[in-house]
Amino acid sequence: MVGPADPVRELIEVHRELCEQAVDVLDIAAGLEDSGIGPAGAAAYRHTDVFGLAEELSARVARRPDGPGDPDGPGGPGPVARRSRRAAAALTAAAAHLVPVAVLAVGGASVPVAAAAVIVGAVVLTLATGRPRWSRWPGWAAAGYGLGAAVLLAAVTAGSVPLGAAAATAAGSARWCARWVRDLGRGHLGAAVTMAEFRARMRPVLPVAAVLQLALTGLWTAAALALTPGAPHGPDGSAAAAALSGAGVTAWAVQGCAGLALLVSAVLAHAGRAALAASVVLLAGAGTAALLLPSAQTAGRLVCAGPLALLLPYAWLLLGRPGAHRARPAG
Repeated sequence: MVGPADPVRELIEVHRELCEQAVDVLDIAAGLEDSGIGPAGAAAYRHTDVFGLAEELSARVARRPDGPGDPDGPGGPGPVARRSRRAAAALTAAAAHLVPVAVLAVGGASVPVAAAAVIVGAVVLTLATGRPRWSRWPGWAAAGYGLGAAVLLAAVTAGSVPLGAAAATAAGSARWCARWVRDLGRGHLGAAVTMAEFRARMRPVLPVAAVLQLALTGLWTAAALALTPGAPHGPDGSAAAAALSGAGVTAWAVQGCAGLALLVSAVLAHAGRAALAASVVLLAGAGTAALLLPSAQTAGRLVCAGPLALLLPYAWLLLGRPGAHRARPAG
């Protein structure tokens, strides 16, 4: 039985949108791999590997011009405007995360005030995260992130208001680091000529971003503690609140986990993994809240550290896939 004269034509029809919106040939190759086409599948289309097949698709399908829905594309604003927008996004992140901290700092750490802080913080963080030019998350993912971040910051603030402010500031640096990772990945898409080279270029990116985020989180924490030496404890002065106050090992560990959770969440969101992005912060918030209960501190540490131990390697592997850096339309 004779096969079709042009077996690639059918593949083009199936993956036309991928080819029109692809950033690079590597992006097309990653999309083909995602659809289940491996070396054996490429052979069916008369190519020795997926990359060669992607090159033919790229040559035969014209790129779709970037429209207004892609603010980071070539048709978007210039470098200065993009940097200004990113700085504004980082400041907006920090400001939105300060809401539950401010509510608890003003009203004390009573149960009604803590509940109000979580509710108000969740609403504000959901609205901020759902902005089209921020992460472009679906509404349900933005709501999950907002609730988790509000619980996380409320729990930290209940232990120490200065540490709560430091954790809120770390949200801005996490957003900035995640955007740096995304932009570097898109730059490597254009510079790498093979998928192996692209993955090699991306291997050190997330570790460097994680170290940078930990350093910035430590800087915000040290500054908060230095500026408020007379207020090491929470508003109620309880022993439970003292678990997260002061410069003890627990306080620094919680701050580090919070900073990393915010970073991993932002990185996963930019890579199109909204559900995982929201779950990271939800679990981090639940674990931090458990640290305030003496009977649940061991479980709280596991809930804080466990997801990070799993999702950091996952995010590191995910960033080695060109499809994780594909530009997405707003909305």
